[in-house]
Amino acid sequence: MKTAVAPGGAGSLQTEIKDQKSEGDIDFDRAAGHVAKSYAKVKLSLAITIMGTKVDQVATNETTMRLADGAATEPANN
Repeated sequence: MKTAVAPGGAGSLQTEIKDQKSEGDIDFDRAAGHVAKSYAKVKLSLAITIMGTKVDQVATNETTMRLADGAATEPANN
């Protein structure tokens, strides 16, 4: 995965991507012909400057997907 920062509009916010790493797995069920589960972990290190103050931030996102066991599912209402 690659992450990029693009200008969003007027303001005094500057963002720099210092480092990014990603890893994951996808398990494909050949007999069924579809993905059975997947996992992804992304770590992003940023340097954010707001009104002259620099803040270093590290964000980690982990996502796991597993196919429901034959049951139809409805999206969650948030």
